[in-house]
Amino acid sequence: MAFSVGELISGGTWDVGPLIYDPSIPVNTAPSFVGSLSADAITTTGFNVSFTLNEDSNYYAIAVPQGSAAPTPAEVKAGVSYGAVTVLAARTGAANENEQTTVSFTGITGYQGQQVTVYVAAEDLLGELQTVDQYRQITATLQAVNQPPTVSANYSLQTVDQNELFTFDGSANFTDTDVLTYSLSGLPDASISASSGLISWTPVSVGSFSGTVTATDTAGQSVSAQLPVNVLLPDNTYWQRQITDYFIIKPGEIITQDPQANRFYWFDFGEALSNFTVSSVVIDPDGLLSGSGLVVTSYGANTVTATDADGTQYPVGKLIGIDLSGGTADTRYHLTVRFVLSSGETDDRTVTIDIKQL
Repeated sequence: MAFSVGELISGGTWDVGPLIYDPSIPVNTAPSFVGSLSADAITTTGFNVSFTLNEDSNYYAIAVPQGSAAPTPAEVKAGVSYGAVTVLAARTGAANENEQTTVSFTGITGYQGQQVTVYVAAEDLLGELQTVDQYRQITATLQAVNQPPTVSANYSLQTVDQNELFTFDGSANFTDTDVLTYSLSGLPDASISASSGLISWTPVSVGSFSGTVTATDTAGQSVSAQLPVNVLLPDNTYWQRQITDYFIIKPGEIITQDPQANRFYWFDFGEALSNFTVSSVVIDPDGLLSGSGLVVTSYGANTVTATDADGTQYPVGKLIGIDLSGGTADTRYHLTVRFVLSSGETDDRTVTIDIKQL
């Protein structure tokens, strides 16, 4: 069609040619997302959001608590709190056509272990902003604050004989929701499985040892428990018998006693010294039992006799009582009786006492 324009300029006229409508020329529209939004690199205070747009655009993104009222595209573009909704973080920038854009949200505090929703709206370079039907959202759960492992108690006293294999579950008293890694110190040459906490140890020295078992979580936080171990002299001839008020054993024999029985053991050292003349008897000459909690009592004078080579009898023995109720369970004691011979030489005889809970 054609039409003429009246006199626009004095002294002349303008003719306007035909106005043509061409439907092949597209009307300008807002950008579109290619595919879905994705979230990764999630921490306790933020995460990344990635997306792709079909044309060069400006993007606007806000993070709000999950469950908040949805914003309008204009509210997303504004990047500030709207209504009763607090905007936790806002980002804006440029996106290239059909290239992935990644936006990092950081510094979101107070929402560890909770869900946060991100809304993204895009606007083309002519200022066409997406509508509610066109913008996108994605929800991610922030990581919870790591809690260190917990330990219920230190481990109870363990006993093992020298040069015997000792195994122990070092993980038993630890709990955590993370995978734990175990380490051990204080037990010479002992090993521990880092994954299971199983301890293996063949002690070569007698004594009291204090092991430390440490459990460490995936975040590097750790807690420890003490593992006390007494290593005793090995002996396969423990003499365990019903406790009576009185009975006799010989030097070198090993007895095992329950301290809760509160009874006396009596030791007769006379028989071992036949054919010697004894001038005196000294109990515990080295003071090894002093302050140990055991009560040692000597009864009577020389109550046992020994006979020398020509048949002459001599009073050489001592009846010695020990109250074991004051001893410490799982502990080995040594009682020494020193016989002083008429020649001036000494002869020490020792009884080993293992106090155990029977």
